[in-house]
Amino acid sequence: MSIEAREPITASEGALNYLDKLLKLQVDKLQNDNMQDLQVTTEILRSLRNCTSDLLTQQYIIADTNILDTTGAIFSIVITIDENNLCLKILLQFLINLMSSNKAVGEKIFVMYYERAKKCLQRKVHVYESAALIYNISLIKPIPDTELMNTVLDLYCEGFENEFLIFFLENSMLDSNFWNTYIHFKTEYKVIILKTLRNMELQRRTYSIPSVALEILIEQFLKFCDNIFHILENDECSIKAYEVLLLLEVLSSLSSDENYLKEFQSNKNVLINAGALLINIHMLGKQNNNCFTPIQKFKINHGLKEHPAFGFKADLIRLIGNICWKHKTMQDLVNPYHYYTPSIRFAKLNDREMGKPHLSATRYKYNDILL
Repeated sequence: MSIEAREPITASEGALNYLDKLLKLQVDKLQNDNMQDLQVTTEILRSLRNCTSDLLTQQYIIADTNILDTTGAIFSIVITIDENNLCLKILLQFLINLMSSNKAVGEKIFVMYYERAKKCLQRKVHVYESAALIYNISLIKPIPDTELMNTVLDLYCEGFENEFLIFFLENSMLDSNFWNTYIHFKTEYKVIILKTLRNMELQRRTYSIPSVALEILIEQFLKFCDNIFHILENDECSIKAYEVLLLLEVLSSLSSDENYLKEFQSNKNVLINAGALLINIHMLGKQNNNCFTPIQKFKINHGLKEHPAFGFKADLIRLIGNICWKHKTMQDLVNPYHYYTPSIRFAKLNDREMGKPHLSATRYKYNDILL
């Protein structure tokens, strides 16, 4: 049985004016902390929420009523009564509907409600609705707010992740301003960012990160190359090892994209360090307490994919192969070194062709060791 799409609920100008008057009356009544008045206000806001999905209604509410100003006063009152009350939740939903596909409305809501929505996120009040409002605002107006980003990443760490927080983070990563603060984030935050970027790559999403993002990620990788062998396996350093793994995975994936490949091929240090890492990674097998010590026995539920060593060689091989693809200078650079066997034919590798679980079947020979 087919399900017909519902027509959006609309309201006449007279109905909107009536709801406007009712809402104004509730402002004074709410001062008395009467729960019955709170319920009445909730139902008025619910009616407004349900009829503000079309553009004409949105424009009328902004241009010809005082509803937006009145809801601002109500917001200030109800959040002091009970942060998690239903009235506040419905009010946030109304604002989300009001600004959908309407830039002019979005600008006003940004001025009136951005700081309030951010405070809701910081206090973990109606996180889903607050995140949706923040995300919708960010689609209309970039939000280069480091405090907000720290709040969003904190919510990730504390298990409050939802699709709108993900959308907001993904959207933020496409802005150059975001990457100017990346190096100052703590390791846990960087892991979340890299995981999000990796997932965007795996889903083959159409997006374009700014050039400064790739420059910073490459710079971070080169810094790690100097001390990666000193990252020991303990509670403090295991998260750092995971950051290294994700960073390499993201870079190897980006190197498969023609839009980013030239950046890799213009920096010889990336190839030199990746090659040196591939040689020296074998030395880690002699150190029993290192995060990258090879796992000798795989057991069920071992958490293999979470181990820092998982896929590390595969990503190094992929990065080296992609950098050398159709680039004789890079190919000549690696030919003299013993980590490269000249008989290998360079090919550009993507996620599908470089499947990590089948690494043993990938016959790339470096330093006379079959990987």
